[in-house]
Amino acid sequence: MHLASPGDVDGDGFTDLIARDSGTGQVWLYHGLSAGDADADGIPDGGTDPASLASAANRTAYATGWTPAARPLLTGSGDSNGDGVPDLWTTTSNTTAGLEFVPGRKSGLHGPPVVVGKGGWQAIKAIS
Repeated sequence: MHLASPGDVDGDGFTDLIARDSGTGQVWLYHGLSAGDADADGIPDGGTDPASLASAANRTAYATGWTPAARPLLTGSGDSNGDGVPDLWTTTSNTTAGLEFVPGRKSGLHGPPVVVGKGGWQAIKAIS
């Protein structure tokens, strides 16, 4: 399993988590939920409940086919393009050895990957 925490992907005000199953290439969006309303004023307090980021009940399919062979590295970067939505970055396979920018969308899904670097990225061991 590979994890990335780009930020509030679905726009509900709580941190979300992206997880990739290394065996299948399935990518999941785990929706962060409120930590509760301690003062009973109807407004969520305390940020994101960490347990909500580990529950299969709070996840939706985000992408398929993102195996480590196809996309060796995956990271959340915050909002790279200034549109208010967190984005992702990936590297591509050793045969293409590229760098891709994956723009987030307000729907909680991602836009099509955009190649921003060609060749040479196979030697990179981490991106953040």
